[in-house]
Amino acid sequence: MVSGTRDLETVERLLASDPAAWERFTREVQPLLIRAAGAIARDAAEDVAQKVFAALLENDRALLRSFEGRSSLSTWLISIARNQALTHRRHERPRELPTPPADSPGPLEELLRSENIDRVTAALDALPPRERLILMLFYRDGLSYADIAGFLGVSSNSVSPLLERARNRLRAKM
Repeated sequence: MVSGTRDLETVERLLASDPAAWERFTREVQPLLIRAAGAIARDAAEDVAQKVFAALLENDRALLRSFEGRSSLSTWLISIARNQALTHRRHERPRELPTPPADSPGPLEELLRSENIDRVTAALDALPPRERLILMLFYRDGLSYADIAGFLGVSSNSVSPLLERARNRLRAKM
């Protein structure tokens, strides 16, 4: 999507209930929402994307009416999808953590081997969502600092201290 005037025009057409505009909008935006949600709630990315569309229509399109054009429409929608995915993750209790790989375990895998999985799960659940997310992005998903920075919208230099803080809080919760 192109930001600026085109975004505002798109929102105006959507608010006017133009069926062709809604069809085009959902076709263009759905993959974007699925990718954004999938980075956080991989197993429920399509459901989260549908929740975003539903949220845009709720209460006479109140959320859509709140778009002010201070960012591009796609950036605004990505933030909504991320928030929906985080909400989904908070309400979803992980049944079990993934088994650590046998070859080269990382710090999280070492914790899983040395600690009770329920204790690790409880400690992860007790962390603030952003810290839990950065640990999962790094250890579970294997994302690089640059990828994590892009996902969180922070500089690459700030990922290391954020990750270290999350590790320390996880250790303290244990």
